[in-house]
Amino acid sequence: MTFPGTFPISLVESGTGTPGGIAVCGAPASIATLSARLDEAVAQGFHDVTFIDFELLAHPDRKALVRAVVARGLTFGMATHGRGLRREVAAGLRRTGLRRVEVTLHGGSAYPYYLATQIHGWGEALSGIETAARAGLAVDVVVPVNRFSRGSLRNAVVAMEQMPPGVSLRFEPDGLADYAAEIQDGTAYRALLRGESDPTVPSGGRFVPTGQSVDVDLAACPYRRSGSLAEDPLRHMLVRSAEGSFQVYRLSDPMPDSVVRVAKNVRGLVFAGGDPARRLALESECRTCRQLTDCHAAFFDLGTPAPRPTLAAADVAVDLVSSTASAGMRHLRSAMADLPAGKRLRVAGRVPCLAIGADAPEPKPLPDIGIGVIADLAQSHGLSIVDYHLPHETAGGDFDAVFERRDSRVSERRSERTAVLMVSSACVGNCVMCSMPQTFAGHAVPLPRALPLLEEVKLCGFTAVDIFGGEIMLRLDLPVLIELAKRLNLYVMIISTGYGIDEASLGRMVEAGLDKIEIAIDAPNAELHDFIKGRRGLFDHAVRAVRAARENPRVYVEVNTVVLPENFRYLPQLHRFIASELHGHRQHLFYVTHPPSSLVRPRWLDEAQAREYFEVVKPELERIEAELGTHIDFCPSVEPGDFASPEALYKNFSRGCYLGESRRCAAPEQDLMVLPDGEVYACNSPMVIHSQTAIGNMATHRLIDCLSGGPMARWLREAGTWPECESCIARR
Repeated sequence: MTFPGTFPISLVESGTGTPGGIAVCGAPASIATLSARLDEAVAQGFHDVTFIDFELLAHPDRKALVRAVVARGLTFGMATHGRGLRREVAAGLRRTGLRRVEVTLHGGSAYPYYLATQIHGWGEALSGIETAARAGLAVDVVVPVNRFSRGSLRNAVVAMEQMPPGVSLRFEPDGLADYAAEIQDGTAYRALLRGESDPTVPSGGRFVPTGQSVDVDLAACPYRRSGSLAEDPLRHMLVRSAEGSFQVYRLSDPMPDSVVRVAKNVRGLVFAGGDPARRLALESECRTCRQLTDCHAAFFDLGTPAPRPTLAAADVAVDLVSSTASAGMRHLRSAMADLPAGKRLRVAGRVPCLAIGADAPEPKPLPDIGIGVIADLAQSHGLSIVDYHLPHETAGGDFDAVFERRDSRVSERRSERTAVLMVSSACVGNCVMCSMPQTFAGHAVPLPRALPLLEEVKLCGFTAVDIFGGEIMLRLDLPVLIELAKRLNLYVMIISTGYGIDEASLGRMVEAGLDKIEIAIDAPNAELHDFIKGRRGLFDHAVRAVRAARENPRVYVEVNTVVLPENFRYLPQLHRFIASELHGHRQHLFYVTHPPSSLVRPRWLDEAQAREYFEVVKPELERIEAELGTHIDFCPSVEPGDFASPEALYKNFSRGCYLGESRRCAAPEQDLMVLPDGEVYACNSPMVIHSQTAIGNMATHRLIDCLSGGPMARWLREAGTWPECESCIARR
């Protein structure tokens, strides 16, 4: 720690220099040992000590130790996880000489924190940081950077923006990989949120005619067949003429590939000259293509865009379009900080767009203040979204968002909210316990619709996204989907059978921003695993995928297993295989759930199998877990004590009923699931989905309307009390 007014010295035993003090090392340490260290500090003329390497707040002799410090006229600092630092404790320690606190914060949101610590304590740690700062202590927050936390550094910055002044933040890499890029990005993001930097992005580019005309049958796309109609297809586009042929246009201005890809192929923001400008639109065949990310893309003249709907009224307005980045951010920060309770703030911005024609405007730099940045800044000031227009709904790439200051509790803003987006139904398997690919066959969320969905998810307060299938690796545009989600500062996860995943493909996804991957392995051998999955060869794919993820220090990997009559006796063998052969440390064991619309028969254990599982298999798993130092998540955690008797447990378990009693469920406040057909649910349990009314459909509703309508009010009131909730595996 570095604090002014102290004298740095080299310290013994810890190997860590602590300026101006002596390090008391070791845990646990007796009061006699600690007192001797204090005497040594006084004898050497030190006025200050710093307690590290053990949790002072949890030390059984804390009060005696503090009295010993006070008796020697010393002041002190401490390193802590912050979770037990309540207001009265901080005030008492401050009076007795505590001057500074170093808090280790494992990740920038609740989920990475849990993965690193196995404790649901992120919100409590933030409360400890805030309490220490308000008590007048110097607070140094340290975020270790590793495979658990690397993808949440921006969120750590956002969390610190909620704190009182004087809280410092630094990132400490664990040394297993070079995390310089992530740390630089996190540091730059803090400067951006504070209006201390001026990042820009090209506001647009012009396409000029090449004079080439081609006849293209989009139903048999030549790009899918031959790969290209021109060199550098991303920088070319096809525009359908009145005669039906396509004119080829070429981008004349230098722009980054990522900006061109999003502005042209993903958003379809291309405009022809005139006043008002005419909007070009992606052809329908292009909108649904899985290779849209890097092709020419074909457009037709949509004409003048329809006027946008009326936005909710606001009391204060901030226009970022005409501002420089730093001036815009400073203005926005000030407006958000000063917004009175119950008042509304409208923020207007713009994303890059493209144009064709001789009268297209000259490209100019645009402040890089996107929807994700605005949503993060609003969160840091405790504002909630009320209304929005997104770029795909407007002319010229403009967007608007209206926020309101409400009397929401801080704890509500510090919970992890996860959206599961089932963007595809295609799958390589035919699992014995799953019929979702058949149920949603033919449905998928095309890339141009996926980006607005991600933006709505971000604006509505979600912090993490699970990009889900089917087999999600069948999406050829998956790296771009990940990149779009990460651009919005969402924690990004995928679940896969492992199909097609090796070091190279995983590296591309991690480079795009993937934070966590879950691989399904349901048996310790290929014969049984492939039988459960319904396709030969998937065991080898899964094993290769887990090994590739373990070798990549920039992604966190877990193994998922469904407990079935076919495999439950092999679970101990499977866990040993995962730990010893694949070097995996964490396994999820999911109990079977079945939606009412399932096309497969229930695969629950019968009563005799349930007895064997709880009396033989599960205790053996727990013994192996303790022996190997690994971790098994039983989903949900079911124990005989949850039911009237063991026999009652076995009987209920054989019917897929895992919860001993009904209770109010917090899922509607934290979870979201969007199905490939657009149906939206405030829960991700298959038993609840389709048995209850959806809160809306993205084909006809905006997400904010789904989350604020009458069906959502019913979910908030009744979730957890429905019969299907007894089969919940999340146990909210």
